[in-house]
This record gives sequence, structure tokens and C-alpha cells, in this order.
Amino acid sequence: MWVGLAGLVFAIFSPTLLFDFVEWDDQLNIIKNVRLNPPTLENLLGIWSGLIWGTYYPVTYTAWWVAAHLAPTATQDMLGGKLNPTVFHLLNVLFHTANALLVWRILIRLTHAPAPALLGALLFALHPLKVEPVAWVTGLKDVLSAFFALAVLLLHLAWAQHGAASGRSRAPLFVIAGALFFVLAMLSKATMVAVIPVAALLTCWRYPRAVPRLLWPLGIWTALAIPLVLLTSTGVMATNGSQIVWSPLWARPLIALDSVAFYIYKFIVPTNLTFDYGRTPTFIRETGQMWWTSAIILGILLAAVLMFRRSRMPLVILILFIAALSPALGLQPFEHQFFSTCADRYAYLALLAPSLGLTCVLARFRSRWIWSGATILLALCAAFTVAQSQKWRDSHTLFAYAIQINPESWAAHNNLAAVYNREGSPYDAMRESRRAIKIKPDYAPAYAKLGFAQALMGETDAAIQSFRECVRLDPKQSDVLANLAGAYFEKGRDDLAIHYYELAIKIEPNHEATKRILPLARKRLAERARAIDPTSASQPAPLP
Repeated sequence: MWVGLAGLVFAIFSPTLLFDFVEWDDQLNIIKNVRLNPPTLENLLGIWSGLIWGTYYPVTYTAWWVAAHLAPTATQDMLGGKLNPTVFHLLNVLFHTANALLVWRILIRLTHAPAPALLGALLFALHPLKVEPVAWVTGLKDVLSAFFALAVLLLHLAWAQHGAASGRSRAPLFVIAGALFFVLAMLSKATMVAVIPVAALLTCWRYPRAVPRLLWPLGIWTALAIPLVLLTSTGVMATNGSQIVWSPLWARPLIALDSVAFYIYKFIVPTNLTFDYGRTPTFIRETGQMWWTSAIILGILLAAVLMFRRSRMPLVILILFIAALSPALGLQPFEHQFFSTCADRYAYLALLAPSLGLTCVLARFRSRWIWSGATILLALCAAFTVAQSQKWRDSHTLFAYAIQINPESWAAHNNLAAVYNREGSPYDAMRESRRAIKIKPDYAPAYAKLGFAQALMGETDAAIQSFRECVRLDPKQSDVLANLAGAYFEKGRDDLAIHYYELAIKIEPNHEATKRILPLARKRLAERARAIDPTSASQPAPLP
């Protein structure tokens, strides 16, 4: 069975091995990440000794570091990197396949029904919501952290089953291994703290009489999680605090319930999936959606509670789903809420809940019609997943499709503008960047893309204005400062070019363009000064 399960999951996602990197964090996490380029031992030590983009996920970056060793290429790709994306995509597919096997074993532990558990594991692995974290290289954070989290669950359930059967709950190897895998999960992505309430719920449901003896390892996990969560939270605040959307305390539970309703809907109707749904806290509050979506979820919860005496499963499945989603529901603001509270990758672990539900239904009812219906459901999931994964094959396809789904996605318009700039289509890039600016006038990256396109069109003065606006909104963009300096250098304003090149090099000391052109600007400024007055040193003009 396990060979068939692994082979099918790998086959369904194998087309992603031919996909490119995409300009949706892949360039930041991998292509332009100085810790991976080159993947030296010194850079590996740097991965473990400091934050990267405000987060501390050294296990994930170590996996990428290993991949970078195996993936060097001689030719440069569209994003400016020299790494083979196939190696990185293979990591995602292999770990996702391993996760399907872990889920199968977990479901067998919970239900003692191998065949129904097989179909439940296929639902977990083949649902279209899995496309984003598996087809997207940066999605390894979710896939890898889930691998360790699922290993924790399997170890804990094995230990709990042993303790419940024997009346003894002391098995040091299980507890130590569980704690180790929990730390690895947290060091892959901190949202896997959700495994604590998930393990607690499954233990209480499956072994209710042994709960007092079986929950104490969760206290160890909690103690280990607190410093890691605080480290990541403070790092993100220090690095990207300006992007955090702080909702009123009274609104956060309603935003969380709205997100639960959205994920349930997308699980049932997995169409129009995209990386940016635009469901920001502000959007949810201003449209009033959170009131009726919250009422729906509360109504479902009430119905599950009323059914509890007849069947515990509906309530267990619903609470398990919510518990697995809990770190990304918006109760505590997080960075991606700048774009949307909801994202497909956040539901990665949560799909364990419907998978358990399907397994329990199939284990209880042996009707041929129910099994046929489940088989058809899985076939449809596989077909939708194959189709959806094609949307991630390259940046142009991804962003053009995202705009079809959500025309108000300023991120998609902005990134599509970057793609057009690289493809040598500045007119199209100007159109997309202006659309992004119209939707969100204070979005600095859109002005950078607009300025670059204007520079390609030879509109140097307009490019300078766009770059200056970007710098005003976000003065820490070394590439934009260098582009602004380059525009001034082209206009012959060497004094201003030097000024902005120096600002760029303060932010990024190894910025190649700056290191190459800054000496030229200084030399030309000095030559002009000597031409005017051979005895005087060059004096920069006042900054505008």
C-alpha cells in the first residue's frame, strides 16, 4: 500500500520538477540570499547564528543550502540566479510524499483501518490546496515543518497508545524523539506550534481515560516553543514591522472565524485558488463579511456540540481543523496579512482533519456507493491539482492568473511588471506598475518597477521621480537607490549619483553595480571639477 501511495503522490506532483523559480519570495529566500550564494560552511554557520528576513528558520534554510550545493548551473536564469530549480522542487515533492505516508500511519493509529486510512491520506496529499506549498519552492517552509510536525504526532500517538494499553506512560525514547522533532518543526517554521493543540485534541479524543498520564510531554513542547515564537515575532517586527496590520482586539476573533469559513469553503470548492486573495483585515471589516461568516461558523460549532452525544466526530474534526489553523487565523497579527489573512499554504496541516473524517466514514460504512463516491472525489482532487499546479510553472503565468482571480492584487500587478521589465517589455511593465499604484498608492515596490520601465524607455527624468518616490516610501531598498544613482549618473549629475550610490552601499556593502560604477562617478566628478578650476577639489551640488 505504501509504495502505491508514495508513487501516486509523487507522480501527481512530478510536473512541478520542470517549473522555474517564481518572483514571489523565491528570489529573496534563495536566488539573492547571500547565505546560499555561495553555499559555504561560513554561510551555513550564518544560517544558524542569525535571523534571515526577520525569521529564524535554520532547518529550512539548511535544506536549501544543501540543495544549492547540488544545483549550480553555468547559465543565469530570468531572475538572475545560477541555481537549478529542479533540485529545489524535488525537495518539496519528496517531503510532501513523505508527509502523505506519515498521515497514512497516523490515520491507522487513530482508526485501525489501513484501507480507509489510505484514501484519507490521498485526500490529504492530493487536495488542490496543497498545490501552493508543493509547487512553490519557498513553500518548503510549510512542507518541511509539517514533516517534522507529523512525525511528532505519530510518535506521540504511538507513545500514548502504549501508555493507554499498559497503564504506564514512561517511554523516554518516544518523549525525547518527540521533543527533538518538535524543535525541528519549529526551526522550519514557527507556525507548527499548532501541533501542540492538535496532539492534545487527538489524545483526549482517542485515549480519554489516560489523558492525565499522556499530556505531560505537551508541557515540554510548550516550554520549547515559547522562546522560538518570541524570537521570530520580535525579528519580524524589527524587520517588517511597518507591514503588520494591527486590527482592533474585538475584531480579531471575528477575523479568525471568517478565515475558518474561507478555508472550509475552499476545501469544499477548490477553484479560483491564488496566492493573494486580498482578504486583509481592513477588507474583511469594511465589507462586513466577518459578521455573517462568523455566524455561520458559530452555527456549525453549535450543531456539532448538539450532536456530540450521538457522534463525537463532527466536533472533533471541526476543532481539529481550527486548531491546526490557529497560528495563521489573525488572532495574533502576522506579516502576510498585509496582502491577505488567508493563504492556501496555511491549511497544509489542517487538512489532516477532513482526512481523518473521510477515514472514519469509510471505516464505519462499507457501502460500495460510499467507497465509489470517495474514489471519484479523490480522482477529481487529483485532476484539479494537476491543473492548478500548472499555474505555478513560471512567474508570468502565476501573476497573470492571479490577476484574473483577484484584479485588485497590487502584488500581482507589481510582480508582473517586474516580469515584463526582464522580458524587455517596458510599456507593459509601466501599465502593470501604474495599476498597482492606482490600487495601493503607498506601495513602494510599484514605483521601483515603474521607474525601471521608464528608464528602459529612455524617460530618465520620469524614472528619477519614480525612484525618488519609492525611496521616500521605503528608504532601505539598495537596488532602488542604485537605480536612482544610475539615472543621475546618466544625466551627468555625478554628485547626486555618488550620494545615492553611497547610501546603497551602506545598506548592501557588496552591491555589485554600486561597487563598479561608484568609482567612475567619483572620477568623472573630479575631472569636471579640475576642468573648471585645476587647483580646487570637487564640491558636490546641494541635494534636491
